[in-house]
Amino acid sequence: MEKTIKIDGNYLEGGGQILRTSLALSAITGKAFEIENIRAGRKSPGLAPQHLTAVRAMEKICSANVEGGQLHSLSLRFSPKSIQGGKYVFDISDVKESAGSVSLVFQTICLPLAFSGKDSQIVLRGGTHVNWSPCFEYLNEILLPLAAKFGYAAKMGIKNYGYYPIGKGEIDVEIKAIEKLEGIDISKRSKLENANLSTRGKLLSITGYSIVSNLPEQIAGRQKEAALKVLVGIDCEKKIEIKSAPSVGKGTILFLKANYENSIAGFFALGEIKKSAEEVGKEAALKLLEFDKSEKALDAHMGDQIMLFAALAHGKTTYTVEKVSNHLKTNAYTIKQFLPDVKIEIDEEKRLVEIEGAGWLGKK
Repeated sequence: MEKTIKIDGNYLEGGGQILRTSLALSAITGKAFEIENIRAGRKSPGLAPQHLTAVRAMEKICSANVEGGQLHSLSLRFSPKSIQGGKYVFDISDVKESAGSVSLVFQTICLPLAFSGKDSQIVLRGGTHVNWSPCFEYLNEILLPLAAKFGYAAKMGIKNYGYYPIGKGEIDVEIKAIEKLEGIDISKRSKLENANLSTRGKLLSITGYSIVSNLPEQIAGRQKEAALKVLVGIDCEKKIEIKSAPSVGKGTILFLKANYENSIAGFFALGEIKKSAEEVGKEAALKLLEFDKSEKALDAHMGDQIMLFAALAHGKTTYTVEKVSNHLKTNAYTIKQFLPDVKIEIDEEKRLVEIEGAGWLGKK
């Protein structure tokens, strides 16, 4: 019997990402794992509602045996069986009424379901626009197009926006079954479009959305104008669309997408009580400006999110990243626990990541 993998949940960054990557790779590889010290250094340690929802989602998807799957648990044992694609609904309020992030649940299930051999339709309910996690627009307009460069195929739509503290947002996801992923490396020819994440090329345009839910539309206009004022020195086309979005609660967001010749990057800021519309617009725009000065292909958050796609792909992937974050280094550590033959090299000075993928094959 194969040895259970031991994971230190407090390694380096010490957040929920270690758990999410472990769950995904456990399901894909069939390797059981035990994790201790889950989010031990956080203000509220252990499994929060979105983390436990991710555990229960993967438990259902691969009929796993789970020990320690309770709210606030600091440890977990997960033993998977076969991944089953299909139709699923995962609601964070089934664990606890909260605005726990559905994006983090999606990050956990997206690759296992792709390798299941069957197309899947997923409904995710909870927080869609909350702090410390990618918003819906970032997933839909940044992660999915970049993942498509590897051959990943999924579509996403949003029915309701879910803000802190109420949540109750809803997104729908269609995940196509795939046979394999292909690495992205400029040194080789690729059948995939724009297979280059080492150099981003020229900035072509900045697009985005200024969104309000159950608040005056003029707030969205002020967010937009504040962002454009910060971006006035960038010479490219700029288009920010104002939207009123359905939601049970109240909230605002400004999302910006930087469109380069070879890559894309996303940045957003959320409205809060006592935070002006001008502050929201300025915050998102300043994040974009900082990234643009880096001259790298991927923003700091995408550097670690795309790593698992590269680790499972056939062949080599090379990309540059705005910042070599602890999230990125933590994800590399976690991947190596399940895929020890995968080579991951991180050059912090050049902010360059090179990965020789495992060449994983999905079910037929």
